[in-house]
Order: sequence, then structure tokens, then C-alpha cells
Amino acid sequence: MYRTYMEYLPSNGTKNKKVFEKRDAILIEETAQEFNISTQTVRNYISLLILPKRLQNSIENDQLPTYYGFELGSLPKNKMMEFYKRYYKDVKLSIEDFKERVSFWHDSMGKDISEY
Repeated sequence: MYRTYMEYLPSNGTKNKKVFEKRDAILIEETAQEFNISTQTVRNYISLLILPKRLQNSIENDQLPTYYGFELGSLPKNKMMEFYKRYYKDVKLSIEDFKERVSFWHDSMGKDISEY
């Protein structure tokens, strides 16, 4: 299902983003069709693969609901654990409130989360 970036590099070694993004979208569509699910579902599950191993293990062991993982996957890596500790582990926000915090962070262009 996944292919390496190397397959999409031109011979001069620079990445052609347009070619890769198009091919990436095709792979997502093919996967969605193969498993009879939406492309957004495929994107959500791919987002779980970028989570820190600790959070992946928490989801796998049913200690962290998958939906929280989807939200965490939309954050930069350096913010994932910070959001998890602050808003899930310590405060135990509902998924709606958690989504709102993540959206607020995105909307405020990544300001420090201590502001909210």
C-alpha cells in the first residue's frame, strides 16, 4: 500500500512534490476502494502512523480512544504529547472539547497551548 519517496524522486535527486502528491492521492483512493471505506477514513488511519510510539501503543491497548489519536495526528510531532498530557491524560476532555482545542491551536497559527 505504501511506497517510498524514492520512487517519486527525479534522477537529479530533488523531490517533485506535485508528482508525489498526485500519486499519494491515487494510493489513498485505491485503498479506500479496496476496503470499501472513505478516503477520509484512510487519511485518519494514516495519521495514526505518525503518532509517537507511546501514543500508538495506548490506542492499540485501548487506553486512548482512536478518535483522540486522529486529532493528535493533525498536530506537529512536537505538540502531540503536550496535547495528550494536558488535555486527555490530566484534564480528560471530551472528544468534542479536545477537537475544539486542536482546532483552536490550528486557527491561532500554533501559539503556545498554555494560552488556552
